[in-house]
Amino acid sequence: MTFMKTELKLTFFMAFMFSLLFCRILIQSVESQSVKTIFIRANGSVEGTDMIQRDGDLYLLKSNLLFGIQVQKSNIIVDGAGFTLQGDGGIYGPTDTRGMGLEIVECKNVTIRNLNIKEFTRGIRFTNSSDCNIYHNILFKNSIGIEMGYPDEYYSNNNTVSGNLIKENKNAGIRLIYGSSNSISGNIITANDEGISVWESSDNNITLNNITSNNRGIYIERSGINSIHHNNFVDNKNDWWDYGLTPWPFQLPFSINIWDDSSEGNYWINYSGPDNDSNGIGDIPHKLYENNTDDYPLMNPVAIPEFIIDESTKSTEEPFPMTLIGVASGVSVVITTVSLLVYYKKRKH
Repeated sequence: MTFMKTELKLTFFMAFMFSLLFCRILIQSVESQSVKTIFIRANGSVEGTDMIQRDGDLYLLKSNLLFGIQVQKSNIIVDGAGFTLQGDGGIYGPTDTRGMGLEIVECKNVTIRNLNIKEFTRGIRFTNSSDCNIYHNILFKNSIGIEMGYPDEYYSNNNTVSGNLIKENKNAGIRLIYGSSNSISGNIITANDEGISVWESSDNNITLNNITSNNRGIYIERSGINSIHHNNFVDNKNDWWDYGLTPWPFQLPFSINIWDDSSEGNYWINYSGPDNDSNGIGDIPHKLYENNTDDYPLMNPVAIPEFIIDESTKSTEEPFPMTLIGVASGVSVVITTVSLLVYYKKRKH
């Protein structure tokens, strides 16, 4: 009997220690990722993770990550390979790196592709950066999906944002501030508060986007002249909104922008004008507001090439599945419980 009791105690002790070790390994894995930001430095080095593989000017993610990336090197490609950067869902100030999914700082010719970014204050942020390309990314459930520039003289010009899925961002899908000669084209921009927000920016091109199911399709504040055409405005609460429409006790200035290319404009699902000559262009201009009219509204949606998005892949998984911790805890409880049951059953007999 004494030998049996010793054996059962040893079994219980070993099971208990194994469960503790298993949980500790998982907790350490999570803690190892709990850094604020990783950096791609101007000299090309990567700091803060070993989950980014460098091959010359190509930086390839090897895993989902629980933190953001700050890019300080020009003339590089950051390829997400379908992996996800996930924030903590907090709201941080405009210069706080904890709120940045991926920030491009003082750079030129940086390409960001094949990356999923969610639950940051700013999914992608341009800070004094130009000639950059953002394409084939998914930005969702951030406060702002993509922010180009900032009022404190953080200008960003001549950048291209194309072929991205930008959805369910709390404030804006894309926010353009103090920028010029930027191109926003071929994106799916849906279910955001503001699909595209343009502040004090001019000479930008916004074309060939699906702008759908947003509270405001395009919000414009003291901006012009921007070229906005061949977009599909569908099922937005407001297809457009201008700073001048804000209810103040005095009239605010309206922006002036161009809503067609002198032959074709945009598709507006709520446009009800006739097309008597059946040329696909409405016979009556679609007047938006003061000095802003789509003279050639389209009768049918624009065909916009869309890249294939498989949202069921690993790209949308949590960077470190927290369910594993729950599983580990469950395993620990089961092992411990079974050991106790066996022990007391043996003891009873």
